[in-house]
Amino acid sequence: YCKNIRKKYPIVLPEFKTARNSINSYVFIDKLSEILKEGETVVTDMGLSFVGTHQGFKCKKNQKLYTNSGHAPMGWGLPAAIGASFAKNQKRVICISGDGGLQMNIQELATVMHFKLPIKLFIFNNGGYLTIKQTQELGFNSRIMGSNNQSGLSFPDYKYIAKSYKLHYRKISSQKMLSEKIKKIINQKGPTICEIIIDENQEQMPKAINRRDKEGNSIPTTFEDMYPFLTRNEIENSTFKSFLKKNK
Repeated sequence: YCKNIRKKYPIVLPEFKTARNSINSYVFIDKLSEILKEGETVVTDMGLSFVGTHQGFKCKKNQKLYTNSGHAPMGWGLPAAIGASFAKNQKRVICISGDGGLQMNIQELATVMHFKLPIKLFIFNNGGYLTIKQTQELGFNSRIMGSNNQSGLSFPDYKYIAKSYKLHYRKISSQKMLSEKIKKIINQKGPTICEIIIDENQEQMPKAINRRDKEGNSIPTTFEDMYPFLTRNEIENSTFKSFLKKNK
């Protein structure tokens, strides 16, 4: 049943692959998942870096994927990746972080530099706190506050951040030859920062939010009734009970 649902409603939609001048994070995670070999360790920060990774990453044998979704502390990713690298005798760890969350613990790049930990830090640069901004758009009539540049938030140039910490730096801003670009970063010796340019308005989906009626009232939904919303008939035809009837 689960395989059937995943096939019917894939995480990576065809239109995601046509993005220009930016990277769709779901496409990036899909490619990264294909490239990483058995035994790799992946650590995520919060927000899009957590949600998108857990939705789209396909774990292979002996791979470990760590996050902190229950507590969801922004900035957890980088220090957790450092701990994971030490636990692996200072071997390679993949860290996926947002530009916002990284600021909470960016000073830990000094630890990466000091011990020369082979951490590959992929930074989703979407110009702010994408999850917070989209919550404000959906729940507060797009009254945006403190979640992007226009509402009072700025970030440093990661090229110079990497240089100051003596780390390799790469930037990916288009999906052309994306797999080849990711492979070069993964296989590069030493710690590396790679900035991934994400569309500032990329939606996170599927996700659990309430519906709204024509008057703007919030209508609670069931867990399986997720955004982007399906018709009631399609939801009922996609239940486990419906699947069993069709496959007797």
